[in-house]
Amino acid sequence: MAEEINITYFVHGTTIDNEKGISTGQAQGELSKLGIKQSKELKDELKGKKFDVVFSSDLKRAVDSAKIVFGDKVVQNKRLRECNYGDLNQAPEEKVKYEEHIDTPFPRGESLKDVEKRIRKFLDEVKKKYGGKNIAIISHKAPQLALEVLLNGKTWEQSIKEDWRKKNAWKPGWEYKTKIKEEKKKEEKQKPKEEKTEKAKEKEIKETKKEKKKEAKKPEKPKKTEAVVNAQNLPISTKYSAAICKFIKNKKTGGAIRDLEQVLEQKKAVPMKGEIPHRKGRIMSGRFPKKATEHFIKILKNLAANANANELENPIIVEAISNIGSRPFGRFGRIRRKRTHVKIKCIEKKK
Repeated sequence: MAEEINITYFVHGTTIDNEKGISTGQAQGELSKLGIKQSKELKDELKGKKFDVVFSSDLKRAVDSAKIVFGDKVVQNKRLRECNYGDLNQAPEEKVKYEEHIDTPFPRGESLKDVEKRIRKFLDEVKKKYGGKNIAIISHKAPQLALEVLLNGKTWEQSIKEDWRKKNAWKPGWEYKTKIKEEKKKEEKQKPKEEKTEKAKEKEIKETKKEKKKEAKKPEKPKKTEAVVNAQNLPISTKYSAAICKFIKNKKTGGAIRDLEQVLEQKKAVPMKGEIPHRKGRIMSGRFPKKATEHFIKILKNLAANANANELENPIIVEAISNIGSRPFGRFGRIRRKRTHVKIKCIEKKK
């Protein structure tokens, strides 16, 4: 008989995106000052409480929270990631509507049912290794709603409607037990089976054969080797976009984002041919295109989230292209506005 596992579920601290009203999704996310303070306060509240193992999502905001609360002995697990919102990673919160994506995936992302599948696999793994133990989890919104469905028998609609975040009813940990569902299954198995007629048995045999044929036909999905992001009709200069594409090519996604953040702070210039000539000394010729850089940072964060979803390790940018878009006329037809298409592709870096 399987032993009961006690799960205490914690959510990560408030992030900079949370404070701006942005849904981070599978982008990494950074804890804000408030989030760091919340994690330290949670650590104080949990003094004296012991856990046999602590799991966290492998996204930065969850890992940072877990390390502040529990120290370095944290097991990261990618199955505990937030739902991948695809094109809506780091979009405004009002655009990310859970009710519309229970079965339907977010554009180039996951559905909530997909999250449920990976949380189920995580629980199956935990049951085998940690029977009779107390475990802690630090993760995100969608995985917690999936636990409500899997362990508390709620529908997804109920889980979303009764989510504590709608009432601001935070508390220092939610308790779950993994034995609930198992007991129900055992009760069903113990019920006396009705005697089956010969016709019913024949039907069952035919159905099982059909299912086996379907399973045999289903090919295994090959692992994706690249992640791509396309952005169209951006209101930025094609000239600056081409320079930025050249600037970020052959860099890791994280490194490219950091370099562009330095461009915004005017600590590093984007090299541009023929710009500011006749400088003395080894001073790089270039500019600080603020608007174009801000757009590229958003695109690269989406690319990093797509790479995470495709399970790419150390993604490196191999293709960065910008093309001029169709330029609409401005007011009264006097000026033509800037429009640019951008495509960026990254692949897994070979060791």
